[in-house]
Amino acid sequence: MPLIPRASKTPYPRLLHSVVTLVRTESLLRRRMALAAVGMGGFTVLWTASSFLLAGPAYGYGPAIIGLFGLVGVVGAAAASVAGRLADRGRARQVTTGGLIVLMGSWGVLISAGRGGPLGLSALMVGIVALNLAQQALLISHQSVLYRRIPHARSRVTTALMVSAFAGSTVASALTAALYPLVGWAGVSALGAAIALIGLAIWSLELLRPSPAEPLADPSADENVHAAGTSGARADRTHAKETAHT
Repeated sequence: MPLIPRASKTPYPRLLHSVVTLVRTESLLRRRMALAAVGMGGFTVLWTASSFLLAGPAYGYGPAIIGLFGLVGVVGAAAASVAGRLADRGRARQVTTGGLIVLMGSWGVLISAGRGGPLGLSALMVGIVALNLAQQALLISHQSVLYRRIPHARSRVTTALMVSAFAGSTVASALTAALYPLVGWAGVSALGAAIALIGLAIWSLELLRPSPAEPLADPSADENVHAAGTSGARADRTHAKETAHT
């Protein structure tokens, strides 16, 4: 592999602190983080609850067959390339809107999976494809707009985005596991729809009051210029002193 020179000599603790600074100062990052938590939360509700559903009396499948349902989600993953091309053409906002609408609509289909039988199984498979498609499209759109906004800190942006996504996943998984014995498939489908509705509300705020989208300047460049200027000024002062002494 070719050697890639270090882009920065910033100490690691300072880099971690800069992630917090980015989150605090960038409204676009905060909103996309919230949407990432929503998308991953809905994704986790589906895959946590579907295992309970498929193993229950409506279907009675064993672990091997239940595991095969993960292959259905691969179809939705194909949306990543399409969403990426649209985002590259400047249509990331439309991708986000469409992804959230599909995410919400997928739960309208998935709730019918609780009835079992061929119709319930069909609804489950269609819902899995739709929800995975929405999640992939949303994640691609988040990365596209954030990398364009903060091009000098892509790794730190990804850190913030993934921490938020998996925090949403953890909370959704715990809620689903706790609620399923009490409310069943219909109840957790309502939970998934509620999470998607939260996402639509967050996105409505972004549409009404858009966050800045133009690329940020790299602050390290300013630091380097300042350091060079300081060094040059110090050299000038030293030269002046030596000249006066001579």
